[in-house]
Amino acid sequence: MLTNIVCIFSTCALLCVALLYKHPVLSPPTTRVQLLKLPPQPHDVVGKPNQSTVELHPAHAALASFLHQYLATQCLTLSNCKSVRQMPGYKRLGKHQQAQAIMTRVLRAFSLLCEELNIKWVPVGGTLLGLLRHEGWIPWDHDMDILMNASDTYRLARNLHHIPRDLTMVHPLVDGESGGNGLFGYNRLTGTPETDGCNILSPKIIQYLFSSLRDINSCKPTTNNIVNGLSIDIWVPPRPCRGVSRGDRFLRNTTTALFHGWSMPVPKNAHLLLNGQYGDNFGKREEYMTIPKAYPSNEDESIVQPNNICANWQTVKHKQNLVFENGTYMRAIT
Repeated sequence: MLTNIVCIFSTCALLCVALLYKHPVLSPPTTRVQLLKLPPQPHDVVGKPNQSTVELHPAHAALASFLHQYLATQCLTLSNCKSVRQMPGYKRLGKHQQAQAIMTRVLRAFSLLCEELNIKWVPVGGTLLGLLRHEGWIPWDHDMDILMNASDTYRLARNLHHIPRDLTMVHPLVDGESGGNGLFGYNRLTGTPETDGCNILSPKIIQYLFSSLRDINSCKPTTNNIVNGLSIDIWVPPRPCRGVSRGDRFLRNTTTALFHGWSMPVPKNAHLLLNGQYGDNFGKREEYMTIPKAYPSNEDESIVQPNNICANWQTVKHKQNLVFENGTYMRAIT
């Protein structure tokens, strides 16, 4: 009798393992909306092959096709990083998808500069979640987030002359301000920490908003900052504790994953970051890795202007010196 019970239990356990193998957690369930399927693209995602088929909402499929083409053929070097606005098919995208395409180009350009300067960065927040869950943009997301060390943001700010002139940066060295929190304890001129960060005890406090990368020829009024364009927010780790940066565990131990065909660096322990923001106290990942059954509406849809500079930029304090050339606003050459 006992032997039969053990056999039944073992058979059930093996069946459960087989089902989990056939339907891994990373494979999102079919949602209630009509979905378009792209062919599977096997690649390394946080150390594990992604064998799932990426499923896209129809409204997002045009953007995915546009970005695959753009990232494969354009902005391969800083000297030839053409704006997405100049690409065929851009005007056929919806306003929200245009904004996402613009921000992708911003990040692509700055990533090329990071490569030249040997600066390490990784996506975080919704950008990291979208990369792992959608292999690109979360369809309703409205910005991008990356993580890098604070001192490296100063290196970027000192090398803006290498990037296209229609892109800029909100940073203490550029306009006297920053994108948000995190300046306390850092020297505003150098970015070096002036105090020790060992008093920060919570494991969930892993990053601070410090600065941002901006597209000049767009407007997102809710950013409420210098040159209120579509942005890539730069988050920095807390100040070093006893000389050791707590961002190194994410920045130095990386693999790659595809973002609309672009091989992007990601931390191998990506789910430690995602669990801290979306999970249950560093718990299971099933919930945040499951695509919602109904796509949320985007609150910024009615206010974001992907092709117009903010009307009030001329009255903003500490504004950068911008000029209008060939129908485009650019940073003035100094």
